[in-house]
Amino acid sequence: MKDASSPDHDRLLALARYVLSNSSSSHALENITQLAARFLGRQGAQLNLISEHQQHTRAHFNWEGSNMPRELCFCTHTISLPPGELLLEIPDTALDAHFKQHPLVVDEPHLRYYAGTPLYTPDGYAIGSLCVLDTRPQAPLTSEQQLILTQLAELAVIELERERATQALQASFQQQQAHEARLQAMMAHTTDLVIFRDSAGMILDLNPAAERVLGYRRGAPGQIDLELFGEEEYIRTRASEEHVMRTGEHLRHERRIHLSGRERVFEADTFPLQLSSGEVDGVIVVARDLTERHELQQALQAANTELESRVQERTNALENLAYRDPLTRLSNRRAFDLILDTALTQAEHTGTAVHLVIFDLDELKAMNDRFGHTRGDEFLKTFSSALGRVFHQGSVFRFGGDEFAVIFEGEPPDSLLDMAAQTVLLTRESGFLLVNASFGIASSPADAVSASDLLRLADQRMLRDKIAKRAARHMQAPQPTGYSTTTPHTPASVLEAIRATLHLLAQEGELDDVAWKGLLEAAVVSVPGAEAGSLTLFEERGFVYRAQVGFSDALLGMRHSVADAHAWYGAGDWQTGRARLIEGADAVREHSRVAVDSLEQREVYERYGALRQLKANVSVPVVLNGEVLAVINLDNLSHEAAFDQSALQTAEEFAALAAALLSDYRRRARELARQRELEVLVRVSATLRDARTPDDVETPLCMEAVKLLETEQVVYLRHLPDEETLQLTVRGWPSETTPRSVPCDDGPLWAALHSRRQQQVRADAASAELFHLPEATLLVTPLWAGEQALGVLVAAHRAQAPFTDLEAKLIAAVASSGVSALQRVRAEQGQAERVAELHLLADLARLKGALDPPAQVAQRCVAAARTFLGADYAGYLHLDPRTAVSDGSAPSSFHAAVAPLIEDSQELDQLLDPEAPRIVAGSYPQSPDAVPALVRAGVQGLVVIPVVDRGRRVGLVCFIWFQPRRTLPSAAETLATRVAELIGRVIERHAYIEDLKNTREGALLALGMSLELRDFETHGHTERVVTLSTRFACHLGLKDEEREGLRQGAYLHDVGKLAIPDSVLLKPGKLDAEEWRLMQTHAATGADMIQRIPTIHPIARSLIRHHHERWDGRGYPDGLAGEDIPLAARVFSLVDVYDALTSERPYKRPWTPAEAREEIRRQAGAQFDPALAKIFLELVESMEE
Repeated sequence: MKDASSPDHDRLLALARYVLSNSSSSHALENITQLAARFLGRQGAQLNLISEHQQHTRAHFNWEGSNMPRELCFCTHTISLPPGELLLEIPDTALDAHFKQHPLVVDEPHLRYYAGTPLYTPDGYAIGSLCVLDTRPQAPLTSEQQLILTQLAELAVIELERERATQALQASFQQQQAHEARLQAMMAHTTDLVIFRDSAGMILDLNPAAERVLGYRRGAPGQIDLELFGEEEYIRTRASEEHVMRTGEHLRHERRIHLSGRERVFEADTFPLQLSSGEVDGVIVVARDLTERHELQQALQAANTELESRVQERTNALENLAYRDPLTRLSNRRAFDLILDTALTQAEHTGTAVHLVIFDLDELKAMNDRFGHTRGDEFLKTFSSALGRVFHQGSVFRFGGDEFAVIFEGEPPDSLLDMAAQTVLLTRESGFLLVNASFGIASSPADAVSASDLLRLADQRMLRDKIAKRAARHMQAPQPTGYSTTTPHTPASVLEAIRATLHLLAQEGELDDVAWKGLLEAAVVSVPGAEAGSLTLFEERGFVYRAQVGFSDALLGMRHSVADAHAWYGAGDWQTGRARLIEGADAVREHSRVAVDSLEQREVYERYGALRQLKANVSVPVVLNGEVLAVINLDNLSHEAAFDQSALQTAEEFAALAAALLSDYRRRARELARQRELEVLVRVSATLRDARTPDDVETPLCMEAVKLLETEQVVYLRHLPDEETLQLTVRGWPSETTPRSVPCDDGPLWAALHSRRQQQVRADAASAELFHLPEATLLVTPLWAGEQALGVLVAAHRAQAPFTDLEAKLIAAVASSGVSALQRVRAEQGQAERVAELHLLADLARLKGALDPPAQVAQRCVAAARTFLGADYAGYLHLDPRTAVSDGSAPSSFHAAVAPLIEDSQELDQLLDPEAPRIVAGSYPQSPDAVPALVRAGVQGLVVIPVVDRGRRVGLVCFIWFQPRRTLPSAAETLATRVAELIGRVIERHAYIEDLKNTREGALLALGMSLELRDFETHGHTERVVTLSTRFACHLGLKDEEREGLRQGAYLHDVGKLAIPDSVLLKPGKLDAEEWRLMQTHAATGADMIQRIPTIHPIARSLIRHHHERWDGRGYPDGLAGEDIPLAARVFSLVDVYDALTSERPYKRPWTPAEAREEIRRQAGAQFDPALAKIFLELVESMEE
C-alpha cells in the first residue's frame, strides 16, 4: 500500500482506471454489500469511490446512496487512515465528538453507526471504501467480523479489476468490429481478402490484402491453396464451393489455415461467380481474419472463469468464518441451531432418533489462570480433536468458551455415556491429565420433541452431572463407571460450606433466592453422595420451594401445606431435626405415592423434580425452638447406597447451621421491619406535613401503600356520613377516573370499618370489581378518629395469595399517619371555615353601608351565603311591593309548588306573624311542620328566616338543599339570620335616604323658584331646565354621578343673583358697563356661596361658576374656551339658552322652537360646543316630533 502522505494526484490517476457511475454496477458488487450487511448484522452497506470533489456510490444494500460532496462523507476519513489501520469504526456517532454534529447524524438519515475499510488497488492506492451503516448504535465489531469486512473489501477490488479487464476486452472487441466494418465498406480498397477461383478451384485473382496474407502472387495462374488448408480442409472447402456454384447460394463459414507456422481463423463469404452469360464459372471468396477476436473471446472467458472461481473461494471462506469456530475449526452455535432443526425435521418424517450431548469442561478457567491462555487453547483444540474422533459419525460443535455439543442421528455404535468417557480419556492421554468434563444427554422423541426443550433438558442434566462430580471429588462418594475421584476426602469441603453459611449470616438485609440457592449448593457439596437437592421455607402457613440444584426452576415458588411436608418426611417426629433416609428407586416411588396423594402434584414432581430418577433421598428439617422453619432434601440419581451414616450426620450438622442462619435472619427481619416501619412513618409524616385538604392526605396515603406493596392494586374509600356511603377517591392506577361507591353495610369493606380492626378477607364480587380482578384477597385497614369513621385503605392480591405480617404492619403504620393528618386537616378546615364565615359576615356587613337598592344588596347577600353554605337554592321575598330575588337552581316542580304559597296571603301572614318560629330543618321531609307541596318538590333541607324593618316583618330569606342530608352546615342558621338582619337594615336605611332625598329635592326646588320670583323668570323655568338637563344627560350616556351633579346645578345655576342689587337685577333698561360687570359676578359669587354647603355635588358647583363660559373663550367669569370648560357647564348652557329663547319674558316674546334651534346652530362653535350642539338639536327635534 502507498504511504498515506502520497499526493492525492496519484490516487486520482489510479481511480480514473475505474468506472465511477453505479449505472454499470455489477451484480457481484451488490452481492458483496449484501454479504457485508448480513454477516455483520447491520442495517445496510455501501461501496463508495472517492473522487477529487465527490463520493460516488457504486453499489449498496438497504441504504440508498447518491453522489455527495467529499467533505461530508465518512468514507473520506476511511481512505485517510494511517498505515496499518484497516478499519474506521464509530459505534455511536451521537457520542463521538467529531461526528455528533454531522449533517448525516442530526438530519436524515440519522446515521448512528459506521464502520468502513479502504479499497486498495493492486498498486496500493485507497480509491474508496466498503462500509456498513445503521440508524441505531451497535457494539464494536469483533476481530472475526473485522476480518470479514476487510476480506470483502479485497473481493470488491478484485471485482473492480475484473470489470476493468472486461471493459478493456470489450473495448478491444468493439474496435475490431469497427475495423471489420470499415474493411467491408472499403472492399474496393482491399481491406478484406478477396479471392476469385474458377470452377476447378484454381485462383484466378486476389486483392493485395489476400496477396499479402496468403503469400500468393497476383497474376500467377493455376495456384491452389492446398498447402494452406491441408488435404481434409481443402476437400471440405472445395465441396462448399461446388455447392455454391451448383445452387447459386451464398455461404459463410470459418476457415482455419496455417500461415507462417500459425493457425489463423478466417470468416469466408463464398458467392457464385457468374459470367456475363449467367453461367457460373467459379466463386468469389471474401475473407476476414477473425483470429484476434477469437483469441480475445477466449481470454475473456478464461478471465471470467478464473474470477468466478476466486469469488466462490471467497464465499466459501466467509461461510466458513460464519459457521465455524476459528480456534477449533468445529462448527459453531449458529451452525448448531441450523443442523439441530434440520435433524429434528428429518427425524419426524423418518422416525429415527436424534441424540444431543452437551459437554462442559470443568478445568478450563483454572488452566488459563495457572498456565496461560495459550495452554488453554491447546486444551480446547485437543478436546475438540478427541470429540471428532469419538463422535466421527455425528456432528460436533463448539458453543463458545468451555461448552461443546454433539448431535447424533440414529443409534450410536456404543453407549453415549461410554463415548463421552472415552473422549475424556483420549484428552488425558494427550497430556491433559487433570481434565474433567460434565455432560448431559437428551434424546428425541424419547425426552423431548422441540429443539428448545431438547437443549434445555440436556443442559439441565449436564448441570446436575457437574454438581454431582464436584461433590464426588470432595467427598469420595460412590462413582459411576468410568470416573474416578481426583482429590482425597478431607473436611475441607465441610469447612468451606460452614464458611459460606457464616458469610450468609454476616449479610445485611433479607435473604433472597440467590442466598438460599447458595446455601443449598453448599449443602449438596458438603454432604457425601448428594448430587441434587431442594430447599423449602415455611412462609404463611405453608412451605414454599426457594432453591433447587439439579432440577428445573419450575419448582421455585411452588407451595405445599405443612401436612404434605410432614408426610414427605415420614412418620417420625421431625421437630427433633433428625435426618430421614430413603434408599432405592422403588422405595422412593412407593414413599411418594403415600406422601403425595395427588396424582397431578406427583406428575409435577416427576416432570420438574426427576422423581422417577431418584435412587436415594435424605430429608432433614431445619428446627429452631421446636419449630420447623425449613426442609432440605438431598438426592442421588445414580446409586441407591449413596448416603451413609456420616452423610446423615453431615446433613444434620448443616441443618443446625441453617437454623442458626434463620434465627439470625428472623432477628434481622424483625429489626428491619421495625426500621422500615419507622422509615415509613417518617416519610409519610413528611409527605403529609403540608397537606391542607383530605385529597392532599388520601392521595399520598394510597401512593405510599402502592410503593410499599409494589403493586397498583390499592384504593382509598372516603366515608361520607351524610350519604352513608364509602366513596372511592384515590386509585393506585391514576389512569382510571370512573366514580365508584359502596353503599352502607354492603360487603367486607363495611364489615371491616365497623370492626375498627385491620382484616384480611376474601373479596366479594363487588369488592373485586374495584380492582378489575375476578378473585382477590383484600387487606382492609379502617381509619377512625375517635368515634368518627374517616374511610378505609384497601389493598388487593390476585386470587388467594395472602399479605405478609410485615406488609400488614407497614400499611397499618401508613394508615395511622393518615388518621393524624386527616384529624389535623379537618381541624384546620373547620378553623378555615369559621374564618371564612367571619370574613363573609364582614363582607356582608360592608354591603350594609352601600347605597345600592335593597334588591341588589339582597341578591349579593343570598348569593354569597348560598355559595358558602353549599345550598342548591337561595332567595329573598319582599312583601310590599311583592318582589323576589334568587340565586342557584331549583327544579321546575319547586317553582310550581312555591307559586301558590306566595300568592296565598294566609300562608304568608302565618310566616310573617311575629310569633311564628324560624324554620331550620336538616331533614325537612321528617319535620312535623313540613309543607307537603315542598316535600313533593324535593326539598330535603330548609332554612327560613324573616326580615324585619322597624319592628315589622317585611320579607323572608330562605336557603334550600335538594340532596338528602342528615344535618345542615353548622353556620346555616347563624349566617341566614345575619343575612336577614342586613337586608332589614338596608331596607330601613334606604327608606331613610329616600326621605332625605325628598326633603333635599323640595329645598332645591323651593330655592330655584324663589330665584325665579326675584328675577321675574318665567314660571316653571327651574323645573323645565332640570327636566331637560336630566334628559340630555341620559341621551349623552353620562354616569349617575354626573347626572346628579348636573341636576343639582340646574336647580341652583343662578343662585349668585341673590347677591346682585335689585337696581341692577331688576333694571328695565340696558345695563351700562359697570352694571354689566357687576351682573357677571353672579356666577363666581354663586359658586362661592354653594362652596359652604357640603351636600352640594362638586359638579354642581363647577356648573354654577362656568355655565356662562363660551366655546370661543369670550365668556365669563374665567374666559375658559373649548374643552377646558367643564362638561356639565357646556351641557347646561345649551339647555338654559334654549329655554330662555323659547320662554316669554317681560322684555321679549317667546321664540319658536325652530327659531331657537336655528340660533343655537348659528352659535355652534362660537358660544356652544359644536359636537354637543348637534346632539342637543337632534334631541329637541325628536322631542317635538
